[in-house]
Amino acid sequence: MLASPLEACSWTASFKVRLVNELPEDDRYALVVHCRSGDDDLGYHIIGHTQDYKWGFCEAVFGNTVFGCDFWWAHKFIHFDVFNSDIRNKCKFECTWKVRDDGFYLQNPAGYTFDRYMGW
Repeated sequence: MLASPLEACSWTASFKVRLVNELPEDDRYALVVHCRSGDDDLGYHIIGHTQDYKWGFCEAVFGNTVFGCDFWWAHKFIHFDVFNSDIRNKCKFECTWKVRDDGFYLQNPAGYTFDRYMGW
């Protein structure tokens, strides 16, 4: 399973994860993320205001792919899985997250709204 911006998969489903910065615009604080799975470390990324960071990957053969991310903003820090078997069932083939000052929102399966998943 290799993570890349665009991934073509032969034997398993391909998925995309997208993180969107909807935090208040403030030059003093940047949204920093570090995402990784058991196979891939995607490194540290700064996501600018209204910008996004996304990657694609092939799911593991047994459907047990997990991508966890660390998020830093202002004086806040949290780590959680942005993709796992439970979250996969809440997304279609793209899991889009919006990061806001009150927490993290996951696009619902219908694709029209975002539901609050958790706070900071």
